[in-house]
Amino acid sequence: MTPRELKRFREDQCMSQLDFATWIGVASARTVRKWEDGEADIPGSVERLIWVLERSASARAALDLFPLD
Repeated sequence: MTPRELKRFREDQCMSQLDFATWIGVASARTVRKWEDGEADIPGSVERLIWVLERSASARAALDLFPLD
């Protein structure tokens, strides 16, 4: 997953960096910013979660996320 793909996913869900950090369970929005800016690697667990959510409407519905077009 690229930083741009992560940012697109977050924005598609209408989440701020802080909202996403809270939702994903990381320390701060700064962590998300570093991922999106390419300053830090996106953890594999975050990549796998997003991969599943991008492919599963039922997973998105279970987590109250917006449908992806």
